[in-house]
Amino acid sequence: LSMEEIEFICETPYDFGTGTVQFFRAKLPEGARLLLQEEEIEESRWFALAQAAELEAFPATKSCIRFLLQR
Repeated sequence: LSMEEIEFICETPYDFGTGTVQFFRAKLPEGARLLLQEEEIEESRWFALAQAAELEAFPATKSCIRFLLQR
């Protein structure tokens, strides 16, 4: 399974130390399911972008969400 239409979204300074965090968006093929590694993720849910902006998150993530809301 491969993702389609990968798009660069934004880049923001890293939250800890030096460097940058890059965010991408990709479209999954019709009918595909996104499988998460349960041993690495305690909880997951889907959110509308406006709802995601209200969640507690690292500054880099908040910055990218704000950028997407302005698009």
